[in-house]
Amino acid sequence: MKKSWLITGISVLLFVGVAGIAIYYFSPAQKLQRHGYSATESTVILEKVNPETVTIILSHDHHPDFVNLVQDANFDSSKVEIYLSALEKHQLDAAETVALVNHPDYDVEHIYSLQMLNIMQSPNYLSDRRERYFAQLAEYQASDDSTTISTTQLISLVNANRDYEFYTHTQPAAVEHGPLVLVNKYYYLEPDFHPEPVTINAAYGTPGITMDITAYQQFEKLYATALAAGFQLYVTSGYRSYEEQESVFQSWVEQVGAADAPNYAAKPGFSEHQTGYALDVFVPGSTTADFATTPAAKWLADHAPEFGFILRYPEDKVDLTGYSYEAWHLRYVGLEHAAAITEQDLTLEEYAVLNRYI
Repeated sequence: MKKSWLITGISVLLFVGVAGIAIYYFSPAQKLQRHGYSATESTVILEKVNPETVTIILSHDHHPDFVNLVQDANFDSSKVEIYLSALEKHQLDAAETVALVNHPDYDVEHIYSLQMLNIMQSPNYLSDRRERYFAQLAEYQASDDSTTISTTQLISLVNANRDYEFYTHTQPAAVEHGPLVLVNKYYYLEPDFHPEPVTINAAYGTPGITMDITAYQQFEKLYATALAAGFQLYVTSGYRSYEEQESVFQSWVEQVGAADAPNYAAKPGFSEHQTGYALDVFVPGSTTADFATTPAAKWLADHAPEFGFILRYPEDKVDLTGYSYEAWHLRYVGLEHAAAITEQDLTLEEYAVLNRYI
C-alpha cells in the first residue's frame, strides 16, 4: 500500500515538474527569448503588449530596434503588426517608424524614406498634395546636377503650384474669398469678372485709376502716414479689366514675341489687377528701374502690412510667385491677413493654399 502511494506521489511530482517545465518553456517570455530578445527585453515587451500579441511578434524576424519601438511614448499596441512590417520595410529607426505608422496618411503600400516622413510632419504639409511632394522630391533626387532642396523649400514650391509649368493645371479663382482671392499663373478670373471699383482721388496718382473701395479706404490711410514720414506715394495702376490686360499682353507679344510675352506680363484673366485689390505705387521721379533702391520702397515694405497691404512679389520669393521682384506692386488682403502673411513670411500663394482660400 505504501509502495503504491509512493509511486503515485512520484508520478504526480514528475507530471507537475514536466508540466512546469513545459509551461515555462512555452511561456511568452521564453518564446521571445528563443526568438532573440534578451530576458530584460522580453520583460519590457510584455509590459507593453498582451500575450496574444507575442504570436504576431514571433511571425516576424527578430528586430533589434523593436524594444526601442515599444518604449516610444507614442507606441500603440494595437498596431504591432504594422510597426513590425514598417521596421522591416523602411530604413527608419524606432521613433521614426512610430511617427510614420501613426501618421493619418500612412499607406502600407508605400516605401518611405526619412525625407518623406519629414515632409509629412511639416506644419505646412497638405494631405491632398502628398504624392506631388513625393514626386517633386524624387525629381530633385534624380537630378544630374546634384541639386538639393530642404523640406521647407519643397513644400513651399508644391503649395505654390510651382511643380507645374506656368499656365497649366489652371483653375478658376475663388472670387468668393474677396481680398484673399488668389490670381496668378494657375488661378484665373473669367472675362466677365468686373468688381465695382471706385475712382481714386487724382492727388494720389494717375487720373482715372480705380480700385476696390475697401482697399482704397486703407490706401488713403497709408498715403497719409507715408506723407507724414516724408514719402509722397503715387499710384500708376489699379484695377485693370480683362480687356485692358489683353491689350497689355498683346503689346508685349508684338515687342518680344508670343513665346516670351508671358515673362513680361500676365495673360488676360491671370492678372490680379483685375481683382481691384492690386496697385502699383511709386514716388515722383522713380521708375520700375530704380524704385526698389529708394528709401520709400523700404518704408513701404515695412509699413504697408499695417494697412492691410502686402508686397506681392518679394525679392526672395521669385521662385514661388513666378514674378520678378516688384517693389512697387502692393496687394490688399486685409489687416489680419496682411499681419499673418508678414509674420509667417509667406507669399499669398502659400497662405491661400494653406488656409484653403482657393
